Order: sequence, then structure tokens, then C-alpha cells
Amino acid sequence: MGWQPAALAILAMFGYLMISHSEYPILRKLRYLVWILCSSMCMITITTTQTASPYFNIVCALVPAIAIMWPSPMIIFYNPQKDFAQINRVVRKSSTPWKKETGAIVTKPSTQVNHKLHGRGDSSRSRYQYVWQRFPHDYGDRVRWLLDLLTSTRGQGWNWRVAGLPPLPKDVKNDLDCSVFLNSDYMRTNSRVVNFNNARDLLRYHILSFVFYILLCDFTSTMMLHDPWVLTRGQDMSPPSYLPANLQSLPQIVKLCRLSLCLFHLEAANKLNFNLASIFWVGILGPVTANARGEPWMNVNQFGQRREIFRKGLAGYWSKYWHQTLRVAVTTPAKKIVQGLGLESRALEGIIAFSLSGFLHACVSGNVLGMSGVYEQPMFFILQAVGISLQTYMSRRLSHLIQLPLLVRQIVNFTFALGWLYITGPIFCHNFAKAGLWMLEILPISLFRGPLRLGLPEDTRWWRWNI
Repeated sequence: MGWQPAALAILAMFGYLMISHSEYPILRKLRYLVWILCSSMCMITITTTQTASPYFNIVCALVPAIAIMWPSPMIIFYNPQKDFAQINRVVRKSSTPWKKETGAIVTKPSTQVNHKLHGRGDSSRSRYQYVWQRFPHDYGDRVRWLLDLLTSTRGQGWNWRVAGLPPLPKDVKNDLDCSVFLNSDYMRTNSRVVNFNNARDLLRYHILSFVFYILLCDFTSTMMLHDPWVLTRGQDMSPPSYLPANLQSLPQIVKLCRLSLCLFHLEAANKLNFNLASIFWVGILGPVTANARGEPWMNVNQFGQRREIFRKGLAGYWSKYWHQTLRVAVTTPAKKIVQGLGLESRALEGIIAFSLSGFLHACVSGNVLGMSGVYEQPMFFILQAVGISLQTYMSRRLSHLIQLPLLVRQIVNFTFALGWLYITGPIFCHNFAKAGLWMLEILPISLFRGPLRLGLPEDTRWWRWNI
């Protein structure tokens, strides 16, 4: 049936959230029905859309899958019009009344005036202050408020912000009433995440990172096309030609090189998107157009530091290092389901959360492979939850027997994380190989296959997109 059912479902969900539920209480009671109907329409698009363009197929699988997962915590487990509040930047006034017509709450006026606003020449915070804005009464503000809600996947500028983000700037936090936060996650911060307080440093970092990951993504794409496993969609397991002849006979080395290229390629592709997003919000729009969303402190680096893997092992890899784009969409249902069962089990929460992440990835590969390729992605992600539980159990047991030095513990954590990914990674990578996803051209041009001639001998085109 094509993309139309999912598009109608997304518009219907947005329209449902646009209407004030306090004026029409029946709408709140219909939230389960609305979510089920919209999810069903999205599943129709995921399971029926097949075109000649693999890029369009991915969009028609990924966007509806996100549209199924993301609204669940927004409308089922929370009441966004009542519970959620957004950090908004307004012109400072002498008085701080509650503004009913905009839904803004101004509680703690800041007296700090000596901070650079966003690195564009405005060196005084005295002109602006930060306020909580509830569900607005004005329809124009309501559209902006909802768009930001549905695209703020980690809640950096909201009262439901997830744990692990950098702390709010002191002048911003001083303006806000912290009792508005829904939970204590805002206090569980991580100062090791890359973050900036001025636009100049942020743009320099993300532009340089963007260039680096373009080159890395181009290089990994070029190298993977030397691998028969990629070219034949997982049918031919012969070693890649880029390996020296004496290493091609070592299956462990072949496996390690394939997994490493796939991992670097995925990381580079994700970071390219995140770099572009930060450049867009801060460098193009800025706070004048995008309000607080355009300020540097709002555009936190999506990936953590690799040192988190040494600190926490496999759990550190997935919860601290790898991007947390849809963390709320997978952890909130997991917590609510476990609580509804009357249990207290972090392991079960992890299995449910990773299963939801597996569903998202299965929609992409399953769109190409059909039912035969659906189970592999959930299996991979469930195994990550099993690995985290296993490492946690082993660490606790071992800590009762012997107190290892910090360096040894860090080496063990890092080794276990990489070892578990080495064992389970082929499930994920082979599924994407069968779907042909490793052959997709992410970049329109290729330096390594064009001018540098490092690709296949018969493929020296520098322009990669066929439009």
C-alpha cells in the first residue's frame, strides 16, 4: 500500500496531541486505541512497501517503526500535556508572573549577567532568562512545542531528560525550578560527554568531525566492496581481497576485520547525522530562530567516551558510549511493564528494552528480507542484555572473592565487551549483509574510489548516487 498509511498515522498522532485533552477528557481515555490504530497503519507500510529504491524502502521501514515506538511513552505512560515542560528562552522581565496564555512558568529569575550567550557577540545573559513552558494555549506555540517534543529524543531541554547527559549550565539551572523535573534522572549527569558552552567551539568541533567521518565512511565503504561476503549478500564467505594472503587463511582474522569495518562504518554514518544536526541547529538556525534548541549546551554529543567501556564493560558500551537516541522509547516501556508485573528485575528490564531496539532494526532488514530476516536483529540485541547481566553477575561474584587492581578491572571490562561483540556481532552484521545494506551509498561522492582508485578496478566513479 506504500507510504500513505504511515504518513496518515503520523499526522493523526500529531493532530491527537494538538487538541487539548483538558478540554476534551475523552481523548485521554482513547489513547490506547489511538496508539493501536496508528501503529497498525505504520505496520502496514513496513510490511507492504517494496520499491526499486533501497533508500526509500529503508525510510518506509525506519520512520514508521520510530512512529510506533516513540509515541508510546509520550501518550500511554505519560500525559505530555500535563506532565511535560520545555525549557524556553524568553526576554528577561522585572517581574516573573505565571503566563497563562503561553503556558510558561517563570519561577527563579537569575541574577547572573556575566555569561556569554551563544558565542556570537552577545556577552550578557541579562537580556534573557530560562523558563518552563507547559503545553501552550496558543496554537502556533503548540505546534513548535510538540515538534520539539517529538524530535528531542533524549529530552535535553525538557523536564524528562534522560540520565547520562552533561549537567545543565549553572545560569540555566539557576533560572529553573528543579521540582518541575519528573524524576531524579536530571541529577545523574555525565560530565565526560563532549559538550560546549559557545557556538564557535561547537561548530569547529562538529565541522572537523564531519569531515573526518566523511572520510572514514568513504574508506569503510570502499574496503567492504572488496569483500565477496558483502557483494554476494552473505552467500560467499571467501576472505576479502584487502587482506594479505597469509592472513586470508585465518578465519578469526577475517571475522575480526569484517566486524571492525561494519562497526566503524555504522559509527561513522551515525556520527555524520549527529554532526549535521548540531551544525544545523546552532550554526544555521541559532537561538534567535530555534530558541533554546539553538544554543550550544542543548546540542550534546550523542556518543560518549570510549573510556566508559573500560569503566563499565558491555553495559558501558551500550548505555554510556553508544548513542542513546531512542533511550526513552525503549527504557520507559520496559520499566512500566516490569513494574506492572510487580517485579524488580533490572535484567528483565534490559531484555525488554533491547528487544524493542531489536524490533526497530528488524523493521529495516525485514522490509528487504521478509519474515526470514526478522528474528536475527532481536536475537542480537537480546544477547546484549544477556551479556550485560552475565558480566554484572560475574563481577559481583568475583568482587567477593578478590579485590583486583583498577587497571586489571578495566582491562577485563574492555576485553569482555569486545569479546561479547565479537561472538554476537556476526548475527547483526550478517543480517544487514543479506539485506544488502552494507552496499548502500551513503555519500554522493567517493574520494577513495574516484581519484585515489582504491576501489574495485572496474568501479572508479567518483559520483556514487544514481538519480
